Amino acid sequence: MKPVVVMTDSGKTQTDEVELIHIPLIGIEVLPVRSDYQEHYDWLIFTSQNAVEVFSQNYDITANHIAAIGSKTKSALENMGWTVDFMPSAYNQESFIVEAGSRFDGRNICLPVSAKARPALFEFLSARGLVDRIDLYQPAPSRSAAEQIHAMIEAQKVDVLTFMSPSAVDAYYSLFTPVEIPVVAIGPVTYRRLTEYGQRCVMPEEATKEQMITKILEMREQNEF
Repeated sequence: MKPVVVMTDSGKTQTDEVELIHIPLIGIEVLPVRSDYQEHYDWLIFTSQNAVEVFSQNYDITANHIAAIGSKTKSALENMGWTVDFMPSAYNQESFIVEAGSRFDGRNICLPVSAKARPALFEFLSARGLVDRIDLYQPAPSRSAAEQIHAMIEAQKVDVLTFMSPSAVDAYYSLFTPVEIPVVAIGPVTYRRLTEYGQRCVMPEEATKEQMITKILEMREQNEF
């Protein structure tokens, strides 16, 4: 039998290798659109697919260059006909900072993000150029989704639980204690948040959902669940 894997984000991943059940723990609440922004910047920087979608629907801003964190973010931008000029090799703010070089020095930058975005990237860019941070949306945790996942785990209907963000981790573990089934984090930031709650977990070598599935299959082959 295929392992049953709960994906706790809103993206619809497709695979024939495992049975995926999508139960998003986090929705988004779009914030009021700002009017005090410039029409053009040197750089537009996107850190998530959600940011691309909300930004494109609500803001008419152009830029000389576009940067992205993550392959899904890059794909969302390219689907809109935008060219991505810079993307770090690993899909997190830390890699972006390490690999940024001098390309943002003295530049006028627009950073459209979640209101709950970690501050590391904003602080890094602010020390080098002029940064206009636009808070596009804020995460809205779903208690009913957390309760649904918990009930499925209690009924032994789930083999593996996955998390794609610290906010999703908070949405579940603010209500429930660590689970005994395998838990997979998409990357180091989410991994650290899980360990803060005392949850044992693993993560793939590359921060993608495809690699998470590969990791789950490896665990299955090694009889880890």
